[in-house]
Amino acid sequence: MDIEPLDDEHTEEQALNNLRLLIDALTLPAALLDRAWDFVTVNDPFAELWPYAREPGANLIRWVLLSPEARQVSGNEWERDARRFVRALRHAVVAHVDDERILPLLAEVEADPAAGLLWRKENRYRGHGTEVPSAAPVPGQYRFGERTLTLLFHPLLPLEMPRYHVTIVTPLGEEQSAGA
Repeated sequence: MDIEPLDDEHTEEQALNNLRLLIDALTLPAALLDRAWDFVTVNDPFAELWPYAREPGANLIRWVLLSPEARQVSGNEWERDARRFVRALRHAVVAHVDDERILPLLAEVEADPAAGLLWRKENRYRGHGTEVPSAAPVPGQYRFGERTLTLLFHPLLPLEMPRYHVTIVTPLGEEQSAGA
């Protein structure tokens, strides 16, 4: 019996479904994003912390750089986080110029006073469009209502699907806000 190789579209669909299964199986907050930083899928623990991620068209760069909610959640960590996502957007603009979602996202960021200023100031990206900006896990404190969580984000690039990335979040600690 001859076995026919799967066509590229079927293989990509199958690999994407495998990544969705992985995300859903994890007990830690986890998300699958595409190269434009649109959420493809998130598991329940991720959605409990960031419900916006399940909204149609949800984009992580847009949320971090432009959302007042992100600035509130990140608090003193916002500028540090925003700089990382400005570098990620800079990479996407160069590496994925063929993706029609990237340039409109850049226009939104440039039009925002705070994010636009960071875009113009943040020029540490030294790649030529093929390197992914450093995404070493860095812990930070994030506020969710009365709770402050210390979280460590692990960005991962799956070998089978290089146009996608997985983010897994490890909670490192929790504090109750004053007055709770």
